[in-house]
Parts: sequence; structure tokens; C-alpha cells
Amino acid sequence: VTSNNAIHERLKLLSQYIQQYGDKTPPEIDIVKILRVALEKAKSLPVEPLKTLWGELRGQSYDDVVAVVLDILKLLRFVHLDKVFAVLAELVIDKKVKDKKKVFEVVEKMTEPVYVEKDKKIYFHAQLAILDIMEKWDNSKLMTNTALIAEVGKHVLHSEFDASTWTSSSVTIGHGAVPVTDTVKKMRTRMISLLKKAYQLQESILNKFAILEALQTATHTPMSAYYGEDMETMVRDNLDEIVKFYISIAPPADLDVVYKIEKQLHWFKRRFEKDAPINLAELDVVIQKNEPYQLYRILVGYDGDYLPDLDSEESRKIRDEKITKIVQDISETNYEEWLTKILLIIKNYPDTEERGEFNYFRKLLNEISKAKPKIGLKLLEEKVFEPFIDIIIAGIWCSTEKETAKDILNDWITQGKFLPAMAVVFEFISEEDLPLALPLIKKLVKKAKTEGDVN
Repeated sequence: VTSNNAIHERLKLLSQYIQQYGDKTPPEIDIVKILRVALEKAKSLPVEPLKTLWGELRGQSYDDVVAVVLDILKLLRFVHLDKVFAVLAELVIDKKVKDKKKVFEVVEKMTEPVYVEKDKKIYFHAQLAILDIMEKWDNSKLMTNTALIAEVGKHVLHSEFDASTWTSSSVTIGHGAVPVTDTVKKMRTRMISLLKKAYQLQESILNKFAILEALQTATHTPMSAYYGEDMETMVRDNLDEIVKFYISIAPPADLDVVYKIEKQLHWFKRRFEKDAPINLAELDVVIQKNEPYQLYRILVGYDGDYLPDLDSEESRKIRDEKITKIVQDISETNYEEWLTKILLIIKNYPDTEERGEFNYFRKLLNEISKAKPKIGLKLLEEKVFEPFIDIIIAGIWCSTEKETAKDILNDWITQGKFLPAMAVVFEFISEEDLPLALPLIKKLVKKAKTEGDVN
């Protein structure tokens, strides 16, 4: 086979055969190994156009081959569980796989409980088998497969289930609350322990977030199914273990992690308003004692996250007052001290997905640059502030250093630097500044056309 088109076509035929007849492969033939070989081959082949009677069509890519392999793995998940899970673990960290969602969809199907008709019972064989596999991984593999561990954790720790029959073609037969048995309780405890271990080994902030999200799953009771006091007790026991873990990691953690923990804490307080676990208060104290985080929580997060007991308008007013005080306090004398504090806040900004959470931080930089433009000019010299360069130069433009800002903008346009950021700057200009700004705007548009910069 010399093209992905041919590999894809043959895999499609195999998928259709298994869907119709199940896995009838002779014992001496390793079907998962065949899929591995197909993946390895497809990875190195270029996309070739498909020639048809109607002309050339887009050919199959590596991702297309991965998609059909995943369809087959889904069918084989209970027949060859360990081998299938090993392939999934490799695909999750394969940088050539653009869409990881489909991989996680197969993981979700693998972690479904199984309903055995003759026993009239729900079994968790697959979840336990996957746990066995992951618990044997060394630290290196735990680090590289954290995203997969977190995904498995979300399903293992879910308090509701969709059960399916144990066949190659999954048939969903029911929904309900997970039975509170010794097996389930031990399984959840093992999963929480594994997530905690993976967190301690992890350096990626996004993977840490994924682990925190998975851990929070263990603190939810069923929303669409009846459950008893035993479920409430199990969840509270899990919560107690998780909060102890948060108390231990919060003091040295990155401020973004503390923020995620505090958001969970707010939810824990609401959820367990009556008879709240004692260690919630202890976690609250740990967070409040984190001095760098107190500045972070002023400048990062939506209105509802800050002082959640107040309405958004009152919360916004308090934050604006605190930002004004910070602007008044910062000076050229204490600039380095403040810079150290600010850099802690944006340490993980390049990996941040919720950019809107930094609106108050952007406001601070703008207000500083307006009130104290010399400090704003210092901020422009720090490469780490490039994502905020628009709001800083806009502040300088609105200060006593308007001409300096104009010269900087003119220089950037000539060099073709920060063009999209400069377009934002002109949203901040006043009507009386239009005569000063218009030549720059014209030059910016001309340069953007020359550079082909659509943004």
C-alpha cells in the first residue's frame, strides 16, 4: 500500500466487516497490531488527490486514517482492552493528530460500565482494568499521559452511568446513579490517588487544570437520577480527601491553580451549605493567607468570581477602587517590586484559554500607562507584556506623552510590527485626536495590505 487513500479504503472495509460480524479474526492474527502498522505507515505518507470521473478530490490524510482506526478500536474495546488502550494512549500524545476529541470519545466508551443481562447487574470491569494499567505506569509515562489520566478520571469518578451490554457493538440500555458498593468506593479512591500522583509530576499548567477538573467530578452527586444517603456519604468522603490535597498544594502552587481551586471552593460552599466539611474553612484560610494571590484575584477573573456574595456591580466597584489604589502606589522607585508581583500574575498567560478573565489586568496596565506614562514606557520594554501592548500604548496615547506614543506607533508601522495591536489602539482615541491619528491609520492600512495582514 503506497497511499493513505488505499489504507483508508481497506480500513473502512475492515470496520464494516467487524460492525456486521464482530471480530472473527483468527487467534494467530493480531488485529490491533495491523492497525498500528497502518497508523505508522499513514503517518509518513503525503496526502494524494483522489482521481474520479468528476475530477480530482481531496485525498485522505493521516487524520482521516486515525479516524477510521478509532472507529475500529471502539468496536474492539472490550475484546482487546489492554491493546486498544495502549494505542489510545499513544494517539493522545501524537502531535500529528489534530483532533484529540475523537480519541477521548473512544476513551469514554471504554470506561462505560457494563450491564450483564443474566445477572441484572452493573459491572465495572473495564474501568478497573484501565486503572490497573495506569497504576503500573512509571513516572515518565504518568507525566506524558496526564491528559488521558484526567479524561479517564472524569468518567470513573462520575456519579451517574450509561450502561451498555458487553458486545463489540455497544447498546446503551439504561441510566442511573452509580451503585455505592465497596468495589465502586475503592475504585474512586484509587482514581483520586492516581490523579494526585499525576498532578505532583506535572509541569504543564493545562494538564494541572485537567486534573483539578477531574477531581471536582468526584464531588458531584447525581443530577438526573435518584440516590440515597450512601451516595452522599461517599461523595463527602471523596470531597474530604480532595480538599486535604488542595490544602497541601495551594501554598506553593501557581496563582492560576489557586484560582481554579478557589472557584471550586465557592461551589463546595454552596453545595454543602448545610453541614459543610470542616476542612473547607481550612482551605479558605490557606487561600486568604497567600499574599501574591490577593493581588491576582483583584486583577484576574470575571465579576461573579470575585466576592461571589456580592452582585456584579458592587464587585466591579470594589475592584475599580483597588486598581486606582494600585496605580497611585506604583512609582519609578518601587517599579521593580511591582513588576515582580505583576509577572507572577501572567506567568502562564500564553497557555490561558479564558483571555476574558484578564480584563481587569488589562485595565490596570492601561490606567498605569495613562497616569504614569514613564512607567508605561518601561512596560513596553518588557517582552513579556507583548500580548498587552495594545492597551499599554493606548494608555500612553491618552497621557501627557501623546507625541511619544505617536512616534512609537509610526516606527512600529514602518517596521510592520504589532499591526493588529495598533488597530486596537485607535479604538481608544478621542474625536479631537482624529487629525493626529488619521495619517497613522492610513499608513497602518497601507502597511497591512502590503504585509497581507488581514487581522
